[in-house]
Amino acid sequence: MIYETLYNYIQTTLEGVESVKKIISHPLNESEIVDKYPCVMYFHSDFDNEFSSVKDNFMMVRFKIFIIVGGKPDDREFLYKTVLSRVMDDVIAEFNEKWDGGEIDGHRVWAILNSGMPSMTVTDKGIEAWAEMNLVIKMQTTN
Repeated sequence: MIYETLYNYIQTTLEGVESVKKIISHPLNESEIVDKYPCVMYFHSDFDNEFSSVKDNFMMVRFKIFIIVGGKPDDREFLYKTVLSRVMDDVIAEFNEKWDGGEIDGHRVWAILNSGMPSMTVTDKGIEAWAEMNLVIKMQTTN
């Protein structure tokens, strides 16, 4: 139940961010749109394992997190530098507060958030700015 538990951990953490108005826990398809801002979308991206000793192993599970804000095209600078930055700061602060994930099925868990590439696009409803973040959750497993 590792992934289910990790999704719950991330969801609970993001629900603690007051500036976030919508949380989506999967990638959007072509027909889906973000209808409420600021929005955070997250989903599993990959994992790997690393030997630590003959008894211990570290598993790193990675998630992509996208913080998405929307506005009018003439608000580009304010939207990008102020609104998006504030929500990013709020999300980072919440994960920094909850970096110690405790235990999952008896395995020690830590989380760290790194930045990815930000961008901006014009839509028929205005403009969207987003910041990509990379969440790495590290679990120590013992045989």
